[in-house]
Amino acid sequence: MFAHGSVEILNPSEREPAEDWPRLLPYFKGFYGNDAFDWENEVVYYRLRPHWMTVYAPDVERLTAGR
Repeated sequence: MFAHGSVEILNPSEREPAEDWPRLLPYFKGFYGNDAFDWENEVVYYRLRPHWMTVYAPDVERLTAGR
């Protein structure tokens, strides 16, 4: 996938997190493991707000087989 757009940092270190970050963080910790990272210092999450997106399929026949 290729995309052009803007991003929002969900958990910036220098300012308040995104409004939905407190709801997202428990999900991520549950998925990846509470001790998988230092969630305060090692992890930065971004939300992509695409203006344009496309994909590339090197094998179109395989992609469309069984349609």
